[in-house]
Amino acid sequence: MFLREENVTLVVHILMILVNMIYANGSLDAKSEELLNLHRKYRQDLVDCKVDGQPPAKYMSPLKWNHDLARQAQSLANKCILRHDKRHSNQFSWVGQNIALHPTIKSGVDAWFNEHKLYNYNTNNCPQCLHYTQMAWAKTTDIGCGVANCPRYGLSIVCNYGPGGNWNNEKPYEVKPRNLCPKVQNIPKNSLQTNSVHTQHGPKPLTQSEEKVSTNVQNGRRECNQREQSRSRY
Repeated sequence: MFLREENVTLVVHILMILVNMIYANGSLDAKSEELLNLHRKYRQDLVDCKVDGQPPAKYMSPLKWNHDLARQAQSLANKCILRHDKRHSNQFSWVGQNIALHPTIKSGVDAWFNEHKLYNYNTNNCPQCLHYTQMAWAKTTDIGCGVANCPRYGLSIVCNYGPGGNWNNEKPYEVKPRNLCPKVQNIPKNSLQTNSVHTQHGPKPLTQSEEKVSTNVQNGRRECNQREQSRSRY
């Protein structure tokens, strides 16, 4: 007895859901775990009012790893190109995608999220920030990424998101009032300038040479200047 085409599709869909449920809480390789944790951290930073220049998020959907999205992302990452592909998923009608060519996973994900500096939440507009708004998309529940070594670029990093963001001119998340943000305790300036206080309650102040080294390290951070091609929303 042969299954009808629509029944085959349904069976495949159910099997994919079961596979993801089985592995959702299972162990991931180090690269996958790093990518998932970085995304979770940045999304939580928005909820915790820790992102300068952006309003705090009312809610972010919990993010889990999706092996089907990861498989497709790995296929594109292996090509070492900055070009979006056509994502297909039986779970999601729209799959978002971020791509980076960077020396490390962290520098690539940081570059995506640092686009928040270019994003205006009130106008929902920016010159280049679709990587950030996808990461900050509150309705996204699943992520799957692929990483490949590329001789000319370092790492090719591709992440697929379901359901995808940057959709229908919506804003990435709902805003909560700032009076709901955790209160930060103000530290008296005198306690930061008095050597005796530091001697008793904390580390000694930096010397002039140490301050110079610290400043050089901060100024040496790289900014992402990757190209982003327009995305199809269909």
